[in-house]
Amino acid sequence: MPLVAQRVEIFRFDTFGDETQWTDTLRLHEVISKPVSPVAALAVGLKVDSEALPAAVVQGIQNKSIDLTSPATTIALLKLNAVLGLKGTVETTNGTDTLTWPRVTCALCHSTVDDSFSKETGKRLDGWPNRDLNLCAIVALSPAVDEPKRVVYLS
Repeated sequence: MPLVAQRVEIFRFDTFGDETQWTDTLRLHEVISKPVSPVAALAVGLKVDSEALPAAVVQGIQNKSIDLTSPATTIALLKLNAVLGLKGTVETTNGTDTLTWPRVTCALCHSTVDDSFSKETGKRLDGWPNRDLNLCAIVALSPAVDEPKRVVYLS
């Protein structure tokens, strides 16, 4: 693999061992697996790479046969590596996909999209700041954060 391609791969997909923080400490896999729909994820500033979506998913979003209010759709987008800066180990048990290990990459803060598909969804722009990202709102979703801290994170 050429050096530039290796750098892109690291930037987009290497988590530098942050799994403990996001999974063990903040338990964000519980948050994402249950109440977080793509609509909610986009509301806190996450972005979707339209070029990572298979044609059937693009068509399903366009004709509204894919439910963008379903947390299962969020898991499917993570399984496709379509959410910029957020990776996740997705396990399938009895036909149901479950996120077991969320991880964050450099691209979470340092990539955005051109909104060419829809708002917050388009061709990725690596190296551009994600000016819509609200990390405090994301951390406030954690079941490990008590109410007084949640108020601070959301202020």
